[in-house]
Amino acid sequence: MKSKTLIIIFSCWLMGIYHSFATEPDDSLNIFLDNNPYAIEVNILTEGTKAFICADDNNLFTRISVGNPMIFMRMLMQGLTVYIDPTGKKKEKFAIFFPSARDVQMSMDNYQPTQNNDYSNDEKPDIMPLIKEMNKKGIIFDVNGKSCRLDLSRSMIELNPENETVDFYVLLPINQMMQEKKLSDTWSLGIFMDTPEPEAEGPRMNRPSNANERSNNSPFPDRHQKEDDNINMLMKNKINSWIKFSIEDAFNINLKNR
Repeated sequence: MKSKTLIIIFSCWLMGIYHSFATEPDDSLNIFLDNNPYAIEVNILTEGTKAFICADDNNLFTRISVGNPMIFMRMLMQGLTVYIDPTGKKKEKFAIFFPSARDVQMSMDNYQPTQNNDYSNDEKPDIMPLIKEMNKKGIIFDVNGKSCRLDLSRSMIELNPENETVDFYVLLPINQMMQEKKLSDTWSLGIFMDTPEPEAEGPRMNRPSNANERSNNSPFPDRHQKEDDNINMLMKNKINSWIKFSIEDAFNINLKNR
C-alpha cells in the first residue's frame, strides 16, 4: 500500500514539473504579441518617438520606438530607463532598466568593426553586434528599490530596417501594479536618461565625433534627419519625458479587434 502511495506522489510531482514547463513558454514576448497584435499608440519625447502599450490579465506590454538616429544611439550608448506609474502621477516605483553599451563593454572588446578607424561619411556604423550583446544581458525590473533581472524572453531591443527605428520591448507582470493603493484609470509612462558624461566611452563602435556626423552616418543611410534645436538640446541634457494612457484602453484594444 505504501509503495502505491509513493508512486502516486511521484507521478503527481512529475505532472507538476511538466505543467510548470508547459505554462511558462520560452518565448513569452513573441507569444504575447501573437495573441495581442494591437496596441494603443502615444507620441513621447519628440517627433518620431512613440510608445505602444497593451495589456492582458497577466502582463503589461510596452514598446518604445525611436526613429531619430541621434536619439536611439544615445539610448544604446547610455542606457534607457522606462517608468510605469499606475497612480497616473510621475512616481518612479516601477522602473525598467535597459542595458547600456558600457554594460556589455567586456563582450564588445573583441568586436572588430568592418569599417576602418577613419570613419568616412560613406561608412555606416554596424550596431547589430552591440544590440545582440545587449539582448543577451537582458533588463532589470525594479519595484520600489528591489531589483530582479527579467527572463530574457520578456524583453528585446530590435533594429527595424523597414520602419527605420530602434525599438525597445518589454513584457512586465502586471499583478503588483494592479494592487497599488491609489490605482488610477489613467496610468503614466516615463522615459529617462541622465545628463551625458563628457567624453563618456562605451564599446568602440567607430562613433562619429559630432552631431552632424552622427546623423549622416545613421544605420539608415537614406534618412535625412532635420538637425533642429530641439534634437540638439535633447542630445546634451537630461531626458525625463512622461505621457498618460488609459489602462482600460490598453486592456480592451485587442478584445475589440478579435
